[in-house]
Amino acid sequence: MRPLLRSKRWLAGLVAALLVTMLSVGSAAALDGFGVKTPVDLLGREVDATEATAVTIAVQPPQALAADAEISVDIAGDAAEVAAVDPYTEHGTVATVFVVDNSAQSVDRYGLEAIKTAVVQSISELKDGTLVEIITSGDEPTVLSAMTADKQASLASLDGLVAVDGTDRWKAMDMAADSLIDVDGLRNVVVMALSSHTGREADLLEVRTQFADEAIAVLAVGEEGQVYSGLDRMADLGGGAVIPIGSSDQLVDGTVDASESIANTIWIDARPAEPLEQGVLTSASVAIDEAHLDLTFGAGRVSQGHADLASLQVLRSSSSGGILSSSAVKWIGALLALVAAGLAAWAIGMVFVRNDGLDDALAAYDGNYRPGGEEEVGEDDNRSALGSSATIQRAVDFTGQMAERRGWLTSMGALLARADIPLRPAEALFLMVVTGALATVLGLLLGGPLLGLIMLGLAIFLPPAAIRFMVKRRARTFERALPEMLALVAGTLKAGYSLMQGLGTVSEQVDGPMGVELRRVVTETQLGRPLEESLDTVAERMESDDFGWAVMAIRIQREVGGNLAELLLTVADTMTQRERLRREVNSLTAEGRVSAIVLGALPVALGVIMYVLNPDYTGMLLTERSGNIALGVAIVVAIAGFFWMKKIIDIDV
Repeated sequence: MRPLLRSKRWLAGLVAALLVTMLSVGSAAALDGFGVKTPVDLLGREVDATEATAVTIAVQPPQALAADAEISVDIAGDAAEVAAVDPYTEHGTVATVFVVDNSAQSVDRYGLEAIKTAVVQSISELKDGTLVEIITSGDEPTVLSAMTADKQASLASLDGLVAVDGTDRWKAMDMAADSLIDVDGLRNVVVMALSSHTGREADLLEVRTQFADEAIAVLAVGEEGQVYSGLDRMADLGGGAVIPIGSSDQLVDGTVDASESIANTIWIDARPAEPLEQGVLTSASVAIDEAHLDLTFGAGRVSQGHADLASLQVLRSSSSGGILSSSAVKWIGALLALVAAGLAAWAIGMVFVRNDGLDDALAAYDGNYRPGGEEEVGEDDNRSALGSSATIQRAVDFTGQMAERRGWLTSMGALLARADIPLRPAEALFLMVVTGALATVLGLLLGGPLLGLIMLGLAIFLPPAAIRFMVKRRARTFERALPEMLALVAGTLKAGYSLMQGLGTVSEQVDGPMGVELRRVVTETQLGRPLEESLDTVAERMESDDFGWAVMAIRIQREVGGNLAELLLTVADTMTQRERLRREVNSLTAEGRVSAIVLGALPVALGVIMYVLNPDYTGMLLTERSGNIALGVAIVVAIAGFFWMKKIIDIDV
């Protein structure tokens, strides 16, 4: 039991470390966790489906639309006719508010001229007719230039830009939202996040809700620690983007990229193959060259922002570079999933499809056997189906050698023997390594680093957990059959059989793990191994104290004599009484066990429900450092409370 307890402690520590790691990277992983887009993505802004036969879609391409750009639209699963593609400003109003960080901290780092240059060049990139407003986000935010379509007036106001103390980002963005409420069209906020926020963090939730309700797109430009501090969530809710930067040159380029993304916004007139049914949730797919975007919208109305216009799938365009830019990711992911599924199916099949013939009976004595049921690795004999391939066999042997150096092979061999799984330890470890690697790569390709980390954790913990579950289930079945087996053996002894004859007869009549273990004892004894030694090995392998007592009784009787049949019946009756007492204790402690399970699962269930119903209210637990700390403390306390209650109600009989 001690090795098993140590394994449990090691597993609990590893789980705790994994949780801490995931929490510590919560802010950095928010980009992947919330699906925030970057300027290299095709961004969906608006779908006007008020007419059943004509749908207009406003999207922001990764770059300015080329003359020969290939544009296709599918609506409700059918190809739609693209009747027209125009700049959005020809059909609607575009308004953009620049929230400029002019705090002394940001000025010291980037320079006042770099900040001005970034705003000047960004405004210059906007199309004529775009409404522009400039707000400074100092300790006391001010409107530097009111909403106007006159670019020159906006640019002239930058002469009054000076460094100030502090940064009240949320108050400045609240002022921007107030200016955009009355605008009928696409509303954008380009916010510089260059310094630490010094205003009230309590304003974040209110501002975030307002931006989501008004479908205001946030394009955040700044250092990663700033743009991923609430702004990433706001960008996701409004269909915006984040642009991490780290220098004055990147500040200018990043802000210009934000303006170009707004200026690139196009208006697509698509004609569905069939008239849309009003009031029905409908899907649309837009493809511009290599960029692809899937959307849902309500037929019969105008849908804007994340609340109405849910982005289902966004694939990076070819301009982003890297492996994620290719549509082959789907095929790679599918192939890896098939390989992993095939290996898993093979392993499960090997568990349930066994060969109980003479070869298996003699396998323990083919030269790879050691007392205690452990196996040596490195021999060429008795290989399973996995070792039929020379290449795979070499990989398996290498895995076995590495595991043996770290002492993993012996423990894995014992665990497989207890679970009655017909795999060598090296083969099992090889399967775990392969499936773990495939699962991790699949997670990285499909969901990024966070999903890859989760898949790696599952690949590490699930296979051993499944094997231990099989061990416990087999041990329980063995224990339940033990009194009946002893009674049957006692009956054969009263009938005049010897102990060996009785064990052989009973082994042929009993199914399940008891029959398997008894047949192994008979085979080993026939091959010359002492009976008591074989029986002790069974007790050790099954971790059965009751069977160990029965073996002790047999050993004492063979040394001092006596009526073995009556002795076995007495032992069986004692085991039956103990089992009855154990069931009574379990019945009395059932309420406590259920309470522990309910109290342990309740916080998780309530957390998930609250996040689904109101993600803005609970989202701060994942996006803010204080929320990460609070969530981590809550998880640790909940786990500690669960195991504390389990310890109280765990009574050993």
